[in-house]
Amino acid sequence: MSPLLLSNRLPRALLLLLSLGAFSIVATRISFRQRGSRPRPVTAVRSVSVAPSVPARPRPILSLSRDTAQRLVHGTRADHAANMSGFLHALQLLGTNATVVDHASGKAHKLLDIVVGRPDGSEIIGSMPIFRTRYGARFRSYRKSLLSEVQADSQAHAGQALAVLGALGVPLTYPIDVGDRSTETIDAIYRDMIANFCMKGELYWDAEAIIRYGPPNRTWTNKFGEIFSFDDLAEELLSREYDNGSCGGTHRLRCLAILIDAHARHSLVSKPIVADIVRHMAGTVEHLVTTQDPSGCWEIDWWYSLSSKRPAHGRATPTALGRLVATGHHVEWLLLLAAELRPSRDTLARAGSWLVSELQARVSDPTWVAENYCPVVHATRAVLLLGEASAEQLE
Repeated sequence: MSPLLLSNRLPRALLLLLSLGAFSIVATRISFRQRGSRPRPVTAVRSVSVAPSVPARPRPILSLSRDTAQRLVHGTRADHAANMSGFLHALQLLGTNATVVDHASGKAHKLLDIVVGRPDGSEIIGSMPIFRTRYGARFRSYRKSLLSEVQADSQAHAGQALAVLGALGVPLTYPIDVGDRSTETIDAIYRDMIANFCMKGELYWDAEAIIRYGPPNRTWTNKFGEIFSFDDLAEELLSREYDNGSCGGTHRLRCLAILIDAHARHSLVSKPIVADIVRHMAGTVEHLVTTQDPSGCWEIDWWYSLSSKRPAHGRATPTALGRLVATGHHVEWLLLLAAELRPSRDTLARAGSWLVSELQARVSDPTWVAENYCPVVHATRAVLLLGEASAEQLE
C-alpha cells in the first residue's frame, strides 16, 4: 500500500491518543469527549450568583432549508425502490418506521417488515428474502450467474441487510420470518454469518455487522474452528488497496471509521493497530482534502495516485454519476470520524453544496431516481447529516 504524505493532522491525532492513555480513543461519532474532573471546594468571601455555563450548540456544517430537505427526501421516497437492495437503502435513509405503498393494491407496508420477511411485506418483492440454514438463517444475495432471472428478493452484497439493521440499532432479538414461515430472530442471521465468515472477498458488510453486533466480545469463531479478532479484521482492511470494493473503495474506509468508533466504547483493538488505523485515516483525509474538486465533489477514482496497482487504461472517464457515488459515500464515512480526524467544515460544506445542486437538478425525474436509487439515497443521506436534518421528520 502506498505511503501517504501527511500534514499536521496526524501528529495532532496521535498526541490526542497518547493523552488519553493506552491509545484508547474516547470518542463519539461527532467529537472526542473530555473526561470531567472533580470540582475543587471554594471558600467564598461573599455570595456570588453565577449563571450556569451552557455550551453553544455548533451550527450545522451545511445550511439546509426545510423546503430543500423535504424536496430531496420526497424525491428519494421508498416508492422508487425496486428490489431488496433499494429497500435497504431506503430503510437506512428513512428509518425503521418508514412505509412504502404497493401501487398495485394501494396498501402501505413498513419497510422493516419487507426487509425481515414478514408475510405481508414479502408481497412487495414476490418471495421471502430469508431462508433457513444449518447454522441459523440467511438473507438471499444477488448472484451474477442468474442475470436472466429477477432477483428482487436479494440483497446486493452478502451481509448488506445485517449491516443496515445493525446501523439502525435493530437488536438481535428482533423477530424475523424465514422461508418455512416459522419465526426466528436476527440472531439467527448473525449466527449463520459468523459460522461462514472468512477474510476473503467482499467482506465489508459482514465486517460492519460484526462491529455493530459483536462487542463486547473481541473474537469470533467460524464453523471451521478458525478464530478471528478485531485486530485481524483491521489488518485485513488496512492491507487492501484503496480501490478495493464497490462505490470507489469507500466501504473499506467506512468499516475502519466504524471500528474506531466501536473501539472507543469497547476497547476492541490493540495499541499498535489503533495507531495504524489513525495514521491511515489521517492520511486518507489529507489526500481527499488536497484532491477535492473546486466544485466540492470527488471523482470515482479519487484513489488513483495512492494505488500501487493503477489500471492499465489510466484514469476513469469523469461522469456525474461517478462523482455522485464517490462524494455521497465519502461524506457519510467522514462524518463518522471524530472531529480531530475530520477534514475542515469548509471541505465538508463544499461537498454538501455540490450534492444539493446535483440532487435538486435530478430528483424531479422519477425514472432517473429509480435507475440510480442507491447512489441518490447515499447522497441525500449525506446532505441531511451535514444539515442535521432527519428524514423521518421531513416525510
